[in-house]
Amino acid sequence: WNVTGPMFNTLHTMFMAQYTELWTAVDPIAERIRSLGHPAVFDVADPAAAVETLKTIAHAGDMIVCMGAGNITAFAHQLPEVL
Repeated sequence: WNVTGPMFNTLHTMFMAQYTELWTAVDPIAERIRSLGHPAVFDVADPAAAVETLKTIAHAGDMIVCMGAGNITAFAHQLPEVL
């Protein structure tokens, strides 16, 4: 987060609390996903490599969730065409 101005401390404290809560929740959520029989969450360092990985684990009707920063939206929109 990038905060400046008179509300810096208040907003920084709020964002830190949200960040900490989200970070703490990631592992239990991933474990629950795996316990339900779904593939593990994985990091996408290279979109082309991610497509190849998804081709090996995704099946018709599966939901693929793309979360991240940068050009993740464009990547996610292209997935139906390449899978």
